[in-house]
Amino acid sequence: MKSVSEFEDLYIFWKPGEIVIDRERLSPEEWKKWGYRQIWEIPSVRRNDDHEAKFPEELACRVIKLFSQKGDIVLDPFLGSGTTAVAAVKLGRHFIGIEKESQYVELSRKNIARASTQLNLFAG
Repeated sequence: MKSVSEFEDLYIFWKPGEIVIDRERLSPEEWKKWGYRQIWEIPSVRRNDDHEAKFPEELACRVIKLFSQKGDIVLDPFLGSGTTAVAAVKLGRHFIGIEKESQYVELSRKNIARASTQLNLFAG
């Protein structure tokens, strides 16, 4: 068994005057629970059986919802298993993913395709 950190650090950078925090991106309940907090409590991924650095999809969803609008492009320069891309697709964003390891390119493609298929099943 291997010990892993239960914390993810996020650093948000932007040019002054370029970002507007739009409270309409979140529901009142989301703002109350996590929109203005510095520490979020999100259960960690319990099985890293296909990628050693997985993080919860909920983490990606929260950041994407806070800092982007539907139709925006989300960049993930370390695509890994595709968690950020999956969250982007589910939230109506486009994504660009960069990954140098071919095994993870395939893994992320499968996860993104699965998320896209599930969305199509529930679409109007």
